[in-house]
Amino acid sequence: MIDYGVVPRPSLGRTEEEEEDNEQQESFLRATKRVLDHPRLLDVTFVCEGSHEVRANRTLLASGSEYFLELFYGDMKESCVDTMIHLPSVKSDSLQVVVDYLHGRLFRWNDDGSWDIMVGAYLLADQFHVKGLCKRILRLVSILGYPSELGDLLNAAVPRQATAILDAAVKVLNTVVAFKSGSFTGWSKDSIKYCLEKVAFHQSITETILAKAVVSSAFANLHSNKKDDECHGSSMASDSMDKEMEEHLGSAGSDCMDGENGIHPEFKGCSLSVEDVGEVLRSHINLAFVSPIFLKNGIEPLGILSSKIRAAVYGVQSVCFARGMRSDSFFVMPWRSMSLAPSLIAPLATEESKVCRFYREFSVPSIWRKMLFRNVTLAAQHQRQRMGSFNKDGSWIVLGELLFVVDAARLLEQRHGWVASARVILQH
Repeated sequence: MIDYGVVPRPSLGRTEEEEEDNEQQESFLRATKRVLDHPRLLDVTFVCEGSHEVRANRTLLASGSEYFLELFYGDMKESCVDTMIHLPSVKSDSLQVVVDYLHGRLFRWNDDGSWDIMVGAYLLADQFHVKGLCKRILRLVSILGYPSELGDLLNAAVPRQATAILDAAVKVLNTVVAFKSGSFTGWSKDSIKYCLEKVAFHQSITETILAKAVVSSAFANLHSNKKDDECHGSSMASDSMDKEMEEHLGSAGSDCMDGENGIHPEFKGCSLSVEDVGEVLRSHINLAFVSPIFLKNGIEPLGILSSKIRAAVYGVQSVCFARGMRSDSFFVMPWRSMSLAPSLIAPLATEESKVCRFYREFSVPSIWRKMLFRNVTLAAQHQRQRMGSFNKDGSWIVLGELLFVVDAARLLEQRHGWVASARVILQH
């Protein structure tokens, strides 16, 4: 044999090497996931709220998070020489989600999962720069489709001001169609207010539906507390309030009733009081767009609106109908889906004087023009890109502007059947 002075490099075939590599990687991942099962490998302990402990491996935390890399091995390491790190305001369940993710365990929503835990996990993942986990949690938000799920999410996210999660929830709520009179049941007052301030809602959602949903959010709460009231000698006035609400709530109340207990199972998590309902209706619902039948039978018996506010609301309706607007069109218009801002729709104030002033100054033709102007502006901008419908100095071509107005009005009339009402408003 001739010695060429070169030692041949031993190697397997390409397919065999790939199989060996895959097996090595899988073996490493399995070993990494088992680190949490070996207490001797867990060299750091987080002491969370209620003195609950979460143990982890420093190296694995640092390998998946720049925050922990700096904390344990960077300039901050001198402050973390101890194996105990106290996080008194952090819930252990939320931190465990982050630790599991950084230790290679698959992210799954388990039987004990809740949005309270997941929102906390998201905020921690954002703080610890674990972008992959943040992305996974936001994807969970994007697939929600029922108001009850979104209510649980908002109840956890609104108090903590989890901006990214709230933004994702608003996008979903803008398209939710399965919205009915009981959809706010189980929502907190702050969650309902946030929803009414930020969400445009689907075009099938009217102000009457939203008003019924707000009232229904306290309906089962009244019945669930009625037995306790009787045990403690409740007054005749309290019993009368419950009876009136049951009799006058109409369809919003009937949706809540079912079974031997008189309360539908999904309505037992109510959290709003009658006073809360009054506050939300005054500040975040435009009562002028609510059906007079529901105002009279579903809201007035609760005694949550003053006579001055009721007079101001009915005054707006009277003016609109006197100008020729049809009630069958007026109360089915999706005002929120067309609105520029919540301040155009609702008072956003609870003081009687401010609420009354809002309705005294409220003008349906004015709000219609602003909404229509927005649609026209967007159409004009799109048309300018296509046809150059602006003069060289930047001014609109008058004929083009009129065409845009006519086209926008015709589109709204065809889509919603508001022919008579739209013409009356445009004439004013």
